[in-house]
Amino acid sequence: MLEKLRKIHIKNSVIEIVGITLIIYGLNRLSLFLSVLKFEKILNTKFDNIWELTNQLSGIEISDIIISQAIYGFIALVLTSVIITFIKVKNQSFYFDSIVVFLILLLIFPFFINRGMINKMLFYVSRIWETNLNSMSLISFIIFTLGGIIILWNNINGMKSTTHNNG
Repeated sequence: MLEKLRKIHIKNSVIEIVGITLIIYGLNRLSLFLSVLKFEKILNTKFDNIWELTNQLSGIEISDIIISQAIYGFIALVLTSVIITFIKVKNQSFYFDSIVVFLILLLIFPFFINRGMINKMLFYVSRIWETNLNSMSLISFIIFTLGGIIILWNNINGMKSTTHNNG
């Protein structure tokens, strides 16, 4: 076990954390998009920002949105980690990195979902493309998820081309 810990490639692990985090944020935006769609139909209005939406909703409805984002994020974390580990095993790459990354993200998962500076920064970055909350959420979902997939794909393909990663 200690020998496997010594073989961990920090650079690849950090890149993997960034890619998975982008996918989690992308799927959180998909969850927000679906929630906004639902409440726009129920309330028969369009929302320009998250504050307009939350001012119209009860505490229970807001908690439903937060819970659904957490569920989407957790599913994204588990599925992405399983897929990456499967690809690494198939390519005969060192997969122990992915298990460690999964455990790290699992430990910090409650602290970075819908909290803090990163979430606010990603929210404001997504306002560059659109001002309507629904469109902004959909565009953010596409950009963050694709960004995470591209980062992970390049990381896995970069590992395939090196022979010292076999474990």
